[in-house]
Amino acid sequence: MPLPYPTQEVSHVVHQSRPKKLKGASDEQARKQQLGEIGFSEKRALRKVVERVNGLPVAPAEAVLVGEFYSAGRENRSGNRNDHGVHPVAATQSERSA
Repeated sequence: MPLPYPTQEVSHVVHQSRPKKLKGASDEQARKQQLGEIGFSEKRALRKVVERVNGLPVAPAEAVLVGEFYSAGRENRSGNRNDHGVHPVAATQSERSA
């Protein structure tokens, strides 16, 4: 199946949107720029690789806030209509998990 867009156009857009190279940059400056170009998940995976290679834990580069959220669904296997309480209620389990 052919691509919905010309490959050359995609290549051009990617090339034009890439950050410019740092000429004469120190290792630290280059590392900082490279880390700024990857997402949180990639940074976390990279830290895990470094930890395994060095055998030492590496401090997280970014803080992660973990929160909890609960909601119920009127449609469920238990038959509980979840029609009272303080938690939000969605009509279906699909809406609840969205």
